[in-house]
Amino acid sequence: MSKGLIAQALEKSWVDEGHRYIWENGKNMPFAHFIWNLFAPQDPIIRGDGFLIHHKDLNPLNDDICNLQKITRPEHQSIHKAGKKLSDEHRKKLSISHKGYCHTQQQREKMSIAMKGRVISKEWGDKISQANKGRKLTDEHKKKLSIARKGKEPWNKGKTGVYSKETLLKIRESGKGRSPWNKNISYKGEVRTT
Repeated sequence: MSKGLIAQALEKSWVDEGHRYIWENGKNMPFAHFIWNLFAPQDPIIRGDGFLIHHKDLNPLNDDICNLQKITRPEHQSIHKAGKKLSDEHRKKLSISHKGYCHTQQQREKMSIAMKGRVISKEWGDKISQANKGRKLTDEHKKKLSIARKGKEPWNKGKTGVYSKETLLKIRESGKGRSPWNKNISYKGEVRTT
């Protein structure tokens, strides 16, 4: 039965930019998704669920079920982008194309659900920390941040017991020997000399 369905689908399919597609339920669908859903109905690919089909042999026209693997979008990107560096020109084009883009509320909710319970590895946390270490913000950037935060309540306003005793101890230890950021500054913003 599935051979007949595949043959019919192949007749209706077309190739665009190296990938085969089919018209399914009023929408374009990658042929690999059609094959996956046909052979794995208990674990289907659903548009917008964050999963897609990877061709193990990296040939996007080889839609044999043995060559298909269901993975997340970030996993797929890491496979195909491993070791590749973007040129400065390409990065600039990406930056320009994303200017002013905002996620819809529905997209934000999906991302929030996807990120819940996710823990950043120590290695990744260290990379982020190193990238931001010693980074100085320009006055213009500080002003933009200030404007963006106006009217927003701090995340910890009215909350008590947010940090565990262990975390509070770590915070105290890390601050030992440092002078407070507001030392010698009056409430009016004047610098005091002592």
